[in-house]
Formats: sequence, C-alpha cells, structure tokens
Amino acid sequence: MTFVFGMDGGASKSVSIVADTKGNVLSRVESGPSNYHNIGKEKAKEAIEHAVQRAIEASRTKIAEFEVACLGLAGMDSQTSYNVLYGIISDIKVFRKVMLLNDAEIGLGGATGCRHGIVVNAGTGAVAFGMNQRGEKGRSGGWGYLIGDEGSAYDVSRRALMAAAKAHDGRGEPTLLLPMIMEALSLGQFEQIIELLYHKEMSPEALASLAPVVFEAAQKRDKVSQEILECAGEELGLVAIAVARALGMESEECEVAPIGGMFRPHTLLYKSFARVLRKHAPDCRLIKPIFEPAVGAVLLALKEAGVEFTDLLMERIGQSLKGRVTTCGLKNGSIPCNSIL
Repeated sequence: MTFVFGMDGGASKSVSIVADTKGNVLSRVESGPSNYHNIGKEKAKEAIEHAVQRAIEASRTKIAEFEVACLGLAGMDSQTSYNVLYGIISDIKVFRKVMLLNDAEIGLGGATGCRHGIVVNAGTGAVAFGMNQRGEKGRSGGWGYLIGDEGSAYDVSRRALMAAAKAHDGRGEPTLLLPMIMEALSLGQFEQIIELLYHKEMSPEALASLAPVVFEAAQKRDKVSQEILECAGEELGLVAIAVARALGMESEECEVAPIGGMFRPHTLLYKSFARVLRKHAPDCRLIKPIFEPAVGAVLLALKEAGVEFTDLLMERIGQSLKGRVTTCGLKNGSIPCNSIL
C-alpha cells in the first residue's frame, strides 16, 4: 500500500492528514503552530516532526515511507522561506518526495477539489490565491501584519483598538468597542492597553483574537464596528479581484471560495466582500469549500503521485473523513455573488 501525507501548518495550529492512494483517509490530527516566522526554526522543526509522528500513530498503520508529502505552510512566501523550510524538513526520512507550498495554495486545492478558481483566506492574516484554466497561478495580499493583511482578524482588531483609543480621548465617535475591549482584555483602565501592547509584547495572534468583539458590537448596531467590518470586506474583495485580473479571470465565470474565520455568513464583512466581487467581476460565483486546506494538501500530494482524480476517489475521501473531521460541505454548491446581498 502507498501513502501520502498532507499538512496545513499555520500560525495558530497545524492539521495533518494521512491517506492512502485509493483515497482512504487514515488519520487527521491537530497540533500546535508550525510557522517558523512566529516560533523560530528549531520549534518549527519540532512541531512538524511531532505532527508527522502523531499522524502516523493515529493512522494505526505501519508506514515506513510516504510516496509524497505536501506541506502547505504559512510564511512560505519567498525562495528564502523555501530554503529555510526545506532545511527544517530535510531530516524527516519518511518523506520520499516533498512539496512545499504556501498555505493559500492548499486552501484552493481543498476548496475546489484541485480545480481552477480563487480562494480568499481570511484568518489571523489574509491572502488570495488563484489558478486559471491554463494552470497559471497568482496571489495577492499576505504581506504580513506590519504592511498588509487587510481584512484579516489582526487588521480588524487593530482598527478596533484605534477606534477605542479615539473614543477614549474624545477625538472619535463614541463606540461600544471601548467598554467591550476593556472587558475582553480585563482592563481596569484603558491606559493599561499600553503596557499590554508595548511592554508585554502582545502577539499578532493574541491581538487578532479581539475580532469577535467587533462582530458582536456590529450586531448591536455599533456604527464604528459596522464601518470596520464593511471596510474589511471591501479589502478582501479587492485582493480577490487583483488575482482575477492578473490571471485574466475577471470577465469569465470564476469560482471564488472564501475560507477562514473572518468569513461569517450574513455579516457586513461577507456582504461587503460579495458586493466588491459583483461590481468588478459580475460573472464570479461564491462557492462553499469542498474540503479544508489540509485535505487540499492531500489532494495535491495524490496528484503529484500520479493518482487519477475520479468521482469515486473524491467520494471515498469525503466518506472516510466523516468522524475524523467536520468539512465545510462535501458537495460543492455555488451561488451568484448578487444572491448574497
């Protein structure tokens, strides 16, 4: 029996999947973060090795070697990153062949079943990735929290903190964000935010965890929060459009899959995102992802191993995932952008 390994290695957690080349998923395990930009090279190496070992153990199968391992890792954005990550995994002897990809690419693989289209991933960070019918690939966004990641949880949280600070000073509109953020961070006085942000060095992931507060305030009709979410949705729409234009997909029927924790259905962010797509690429269709990104890594590994993609293979993957993982929907349904509004 021949096996493949797929991994979605992120800044907050990692998901690893073992499958055979017939499409049977043998294990799915979650583990800690594996982004070396955040945790350093040594800890990233330990995290990946630990994830592989746990996935093999959970499969309850004797696996001496994986025909192909596909690792979609956050921070895989340059040749330098590739060299660093290749050095990290070079000691993992169970990998016969390794594919190192950005996590956005495996996100597209999972969302579309390795078909052409665009995926917009908005979680702690934000990035769009696409592939057209000619196999050409493109991406937009993903520049990190210092100069990019517009529309991400970090971006929304940062804007919320700025709005709260302005409201506190009396130089901005009153907003529910001020008391709600103070409660979320257990602040007796808002001035304590300085100690938290600058002296205790609050991580981007920790700051991004404030995003749910903004959604909650917006539901309570807080105008400032609503504007923040609408702006975030517009930014996410623009990164999708940038990819569509670069690949010549804006004037054709194009599937766009929004994934990540920021895409909550029926929110102002989601509606704003869809509105931008409708304006600039009216023939695009929003789709529900078929599988999570880690399954996308498995699909890409199977493809690299020369496995033929059939309806039976996809059905077998979906069926064997049941009980191991909750997918976003095993059948790929699509809806026009204007039906969201």
